[in-house]
Amino acid sequence: MKQNYVQIIGNLGSTPELKEGDKFTMCKLAIAVNNGYSKDGKWVEKDPTWLHATLWGDRAKLAANNLKKGDKVCIWGRITTNEYTDKKGINRLDYEIMAEGFYQLVRYTKEDELPY
Repeated sequence: MKQNYVQIIGNLGSTPELKEGDKFTMCKLAIAVNNGYSKDGKWVEKDPTWLHATLWGDRAKLAANNLKKGDKVCIWGRITTNEYTDKKGINRLDYEIMAEGFYQLVRYTKEDELPY
C-alpha cells in the first residue's frame, strides 16, 4: 500500500502548460478544489483550495491536447512540497501533486441524453 497517495477532483483554473525538452515532456496544471458544503439544504460557498499538478511523458501530452480551462478533472499521484521565497521576501510552502494519472470528468445536464 502506498503511504503518500492523494486523489483530488477539481476544475482547471488555466490552460494546461506543456513543456518539452530533449529528454522530457511535462504538463503543469492548476486545479481549484471546491470547499463549499451544504447546510440546512442550502449551498454555502467557500474559497477554493488551489493545487498544482505535474504530469510527465505521454500523459502530459494527453492532458495538454485534451484539457482546457474550466474542465473538471480527477488527478491522482503523490504529494510533494516546495519551499520558496516570494517577491516580498516571505518564505512560502507550496504543495504539488506528481500525478500518476488523470480522468477528465464529464458534466451532464438534465437536457443531455445520458449514455445508459
